[in-house]
Amino acid sequence: MKKRKAAVLAAAAFAMTAAFFLNGIQRAEAADNVVVMLDPGHDSTHTGAAAYGLKEQQLNLKIGLACRIELEKYDGITVYMTHDTIACPFEGSTTKQDLIQRTEYAGEVGADLFVSLHNNSGDDSGYEIYYPNNHYVSEFNDIGYAVSEHIAGYLSEMGIYRNGLYTRDSDGEEDDDTNWYPDGSRADYYSVIRNSKYNGVPGIIVEHAYLSDAGDTHVFLSNDNMLVRMGQADASGIADYFGLHKKNGLCTDKYGDWHYYEDGEVSDYTGMALNEYGWWYVTDGEIDDSYTGIAENEYGRWYMQDGVVNMDYTGMLCDGAEWYYVQGGYVNDAYTGMACNEYGWWYFEDGKLNWNYTGMALNEYGWWYFENGVLNWDYTGMVCNEYGWWYYQNGNLNREYTGMALNEYGWWYFENGFLNLNYTGMALNEYGWWYFENGNLNDAYTGMALNEYGWWYFEDGQLNREYTGMALNEYGWWYFENGLLNEEYTGIGTNSYGEWYYQRGRIGYDFSGKVKFDDTEYTVTEGYVVEKRIVNETEADTADTVHTAGTLPTGEESGTLGKEAR
Repeated sequence: MKKRKAAVLAAAAFAMTAAFFLNGIQRAEAADNVVVMLDPGHDSTHTGAAAYGLKEQQLNLKIGLACRIELEKYDGITVYMTHDTIACPFEGSTTKQDLIQRTEYAGEVGADLFVSLHNNSGDDSGYEIYYPNNHYVSEFNDIGYAVSEHIAGYLSEMGIYRNGLYTRDSDGEEDDDTNWYPDGSRADYYSVIRNSKYNGVPGIIVEHAYLSDAGDTHVFLSNDNMLVRMGQADASGIADYFGLHKKNGLCTDKYGDWHYYEDGEVSDYTGMALNEYGWWYVTDGEIDDSYTGIAENEYGRWYMQDGVVNMDYTGMLCDGAEWYYVQGGYVNDAYTGMACNEYGWWYFEDGKLNWNYTGMALNEYGWWYFENGVLNWDYTGMVCNEYGWWYYQNGNLNREYTGMALNEYGWWYFENGFLNLNYTGMALNEYGWWYFENGNLNDAYTGMALNEYGWWYFEDGQLNREYTGMALNEYGWWYFENGLLNEEYTGIGTNSYGEWYYQRGRIGYDFSGKVKFDDTEYTVTEGYVVEKRIVNETEADTADTVHTAGTLPTGEESGTLGKEAR
């Protein structure tokens, strides 16, 4: 009882210095990964207490296995056990060697905490937890107490009586080295706490209940569910101390395999999940590296290849029913434009292939013509957008094209690839020259038109190369020969109003007199032939016979321009 009293007093004194505790209990600073060594006390070789048909080593193992299962539900922790069967982990060792080797194992794996799991025996009840004294490595005293207090809270919630949290110093002889630390201070009494300290690991012992107490045994130790709850209580206290959180989302198990967790349990979740390596496709809680296709998360839809989002992919993708546009792995529902695959170029609207689209689309190589959603390389003709009509050749806008093009409304004149609705004049195609008015072929037009080669005669909108005769424009009557104005022509021309005298291709309104051509002499008044007679070579240049050829047309009645327009 003296030893117990001293331990209690030491613990009380320590607790008075706990100003550095959070809510009265210290927590460890967050670490990337915590390593915990669980040590189910005793084994089939080094047996523990026994009572009421129960063996401590068996109870301890059940508690340890339950604790490991629960701890592995947390993210950022690696759990080891000194043994997970009832067999001795170090076959052939003495009890002393066995305890030392267990702590050495903790040191080898770089454990942050060593937890030895036990049940007690004696004239008492409830749980006790032993933690390191403040000798030799004083910070282990702080850690041990804080972890113990966290665990104690959960054991108390189960209804187990709190017997206390203690340190215990060695009380052996002065000449026994096991009783002293190298600095001359009193060593911890319990081997696993003392030797854990030697291996650089803070160690505690959790005595969950008294096997010798009928109440403890009946309520807690003879019930496997209660043993599991004890293990879970230990795990919860450890997790609280290290600031761990239950696994949610993609987390690794103890083997390094990834699973999808919900509140620490592998779920049956199917969908996308994120880890530090990217977004992955999960089927029934397992990463599915066979999945290639479209998947959706809260940020949108994504292209997944071999189970992970392919952030490098830009192009087309089919989900079996629809084609979508993918940009940097993301299904871009805002994209409107072109995209290609091995079958050609396609038109996308709002991120989806538009099979009904017929019209123009732009990329870095120019404007292109799409028909029913696909680029039509064979198309040559007119296409309209909000800026006007354009000329396409072999599916591509030809900005160098100047000439004619046909649609259901007629023939049109294009200049530099664009419909020129201001154009009035001539245009050429493989069938000849045509007359255009306000950009449209006027197939009702009969009259003159000018290009860089001269004035030409058009009939029903087409150049008539067989026409020889007169034609009128706003500047007068002109003489055409084989469809072209003959500016060198001097002679007689005829229209519906009579015969006229032409000088250099135009009616000579300023001329009055007589002229002779071949065997005919013409009397001309202001360009109009008023008389003519046949002469022969022997006759004089003039004659008395007068032939009236008509009257001089004037004003609008004649359909010509009169003297005022000469």
